Amino acid sequence: MEIKRSKPLFQTRTPNNRTGVIVGVILIILLIILLIVGLKFLAPNDDTGSNSSSESSTGVVVFQSYTIDPERVSAGKCAAVDWIVENADNIQLLRDGSVVVKNGKASDSYRDCPKDAAVYNYRLEASNSENANWIELQLIVDE
Repeated sequence: MEIKRSKPLFQTRTPNNRTGVIVGVILIILLIILLIVGLKFLAPNDDTGSNSSSESSTGVVVFQSYTIDPERVSAGKCAAVDWIVENADNIQLLRDGSVVVKNGKASDSYRDCPKDAAVYNYRLEASNSENANWIELQLIVDE
């Protein structure tokens, strides 16, 4: 009597090297994605971060630069008041309490030619929805 071998109902197939490499690469990619997503959830929330100029300004108003050049002139001669401000939505320049520049730009300039000899006080005010700041300089005008 001869025994016949029958084929198994489920045949197992041994994966080749190429299949193992593909599965390994996919697992590594998934691990990297999970790591990145996990790090974003674990990172502290920074509400004071930097803003681009297209976003609404928040954070502390910073005066990068504020100058009067020259600081001393003769009556009728001109001086330039220049400034660069960060994180400000509203900027204005006052001379002795009177607004001379309203709705100034973050980087702007004002040319003034006082006719009378005196000491003029310039106050640059800047604000956003969270805070405000100001800085003052003087221009000396001689006769």
